[in-house]
Amino acid sequence: MGKRPVTLTTCQWADLPLDELCKLARSMGYDGLEIACWGNNLDLDRALTDESYIPWVKEQLEKNGLICKALATHIIGQCVGDAPDPRLNNFAPAALADQPEAIRQWGIETMKKAAVVANKMGVKIITGFTGSPIWRYLYSFPQTTEQMIEDGYNEIVELWTPILNEFKKNDVKFALEVHPGEIAFDYYSTKRLLEKFSDRLEFGLNFDPSHLLWQGIKPHLFLSDFRDRVYHVHTINASGTDMFGGDTMDKSFGKTDPMEKYKAKADFAFELMDKLSIDYYCFHDVDIAPEGETVKESIENFKVMVDYVHELQKKHNKKCLWVTANNFGDKKFMAGAATSCCADVFAVAAAKVKACIDAAIQLGATGYVFWGGREGYETLLNTDMGLELDNLARFLTMARDYGRAHGFTGDFYIEPKPKEPTKHQYDFDVATCMNFLRKYGLTDDFKMNIEANHATLAGHTFQHELRTAIVNGSFGSIDANQGDLFLGWDTDQFPTNVYETTLCMMEVLNAGGFTNGGLNFDAKTRRPSNTLEDILLAYIAGMDSFALGLRKAVALREDGRLDRFVEERYSSYCSGIGKQIVDGTTSLEALSDYAMGLEKIDVPSGRQEYLETVVNNVLFR
Repeated sequence: MGKRPVTLTTCQWADLPLDELCKLARSMGYDGLEIACWGNNLDLDRALTDESYIPWVKEQLEKNGLICKALATHIIGQCVGDAPDPRLNNFAPAALADQPEAIRQWGIETMKKAAVVANKMGVKIITGFTGSPIWRYLYSFPQTTEQMIEDGYNEIVELWTPILNEFKKNDVKFALEVHPGEIAFDYYSTKRLLEKFSDRLEFGLNFDPSHLLWQGIKPHLFLSDFRDRVYHVHTINASGTDMFGGDTMDKSFGKTDPMEKYKAKADFAFELMDKLSIDYYCFHDVDIAPEGETVKESIENFKVMVDYVHELQKKHNKKCLWVTANNFGDKKFMAGAATSCCADVFAVAAAKVKACIDAAIQLGATGYVFWGGREGYETLLNTDMGLELDNLARFLTMARDYGRAHGFTGDFYIEPKPKEPTKHQYDFDVATCMNFLRKYGLTDDFKMNIEANHATLAGHTFQHELRTAIVNGSFGSIDANQGDLFLGWDTDQFPTNVYETTLCMMEVLNAGGFTNGGLNFDAKTRRPSNTLEDILLAYIAGMDSFALGLRKAVALREDGRLDRFVEERYSSYCSGIGKQIVDGTTSLEALSDYAMGLEKIDVPSGRQEYLETVVNNVLFR
């Protein structure tokens, strides 16, 4: 996807004039600035009264090769929510010293000004603090009541509502930096504050892990739970933040032009496939082409890159396994794609899927995947589940009809996943998906693309999801990876657990192999594994693990003990009353009469430990 811009927050350099600061940031190698709205960096009043000022600011940035993604208002916002404190004299104009209510009103009006200036500059994020009227209650002696805490949160809502109204008016978001001294300073105080502002999407978070580490908070868990409200990131010295931290590997391949970066990445991918003797590849639309300013521009970029990939495919003699559209990453998909409350978003998702089906046809792909990361809901309080499910079915039906009408003969796949990023996803697991497909009459065209890590997130084993798909006649393809059972999210690790790959390949063999699907390594190296050599080794590890798993699965079948045991365990259905049950030649009354004559019932042992030992014997002999 290319290198993310790394910007410098200028709060510690507020004494420097902006032109001097821009030169300094450029010399230090930064891509841009988060400009402080105090001191000598940015004059909000001048920006609102002097028409030449904002163009001058932009000029200083541009001639130093810098961008501005955010404005910083930390000390201004602190004056809004704090209880009277003489230390605030250092933040507000000198003329307001020792006038706490005047300082507060200055803070409120200046925050509103910042929103207007950000809009004029084309900046969408303002970072800062809210202040806290109850920070002094942190140590609960004398005793602090729950009502005192609740009153403090309500006061912040009252104070910040007119500010947020101005932010909304100017299409700007406020990103609170969770920090000691603020009303939201840790996980639980942040959760409580976001619940207070649940209907104000212009209020979110500036993620700074350094403030969390010293409180014993794991930043990646904080980020995971609040990811939909994180609008900006500070890294400071916590450069190893996971799971959504910054890049540790530069994959721009020495290019600066967006389209050239993606062409270079495609060249690298096909060269890698040659080196590893990989015959098939898969992709999301945003994996191979830069997104434009509009939907039309994005799709035009995508079409150019599909043509480029098509030439590489012919040159390197490769095949496309499946294509899919990323209808979950962009902010427009925050409430879903096909299940969005906004019909325009439904239309955009349809346009992207149409382009991707066209690509699948052009590239000769044997599959098309739907993964609905945002197709679900966070709370039923704002959700029409019936309409969303009906719309999802309408969307899939339209996609199928378009594909079939234009020559796509492969399989359509649904990739089940229970959660992340959405709390309740409609494609929870294979059983849920099958119920949906049967209800809407889509079982003939749609099969399952099953990912190992998604299975475990749903509380199932990988082989359970595979078997469920097989017995329902919907086994299609596999996303080959593994998760970490000690972590609660989709880690997408390269598969190296030979037990899992063996049990997986046993299911594939039981299904008679793949028809149109295959094994796709939907995996990435761990963040510290940041060299191109690591990528090569990771693919080799995954391929070897599945190759060995296939060999061991064949060995287990040839050994025969597992199959013989299962056959014997269910042998009562091969004769007598059991055979009548299977053949459908008995009735409830007849079974009742039969049961009345039973005196002793022997249920055979499941012998699980013995069977697990058989697996060990075959794997390690």
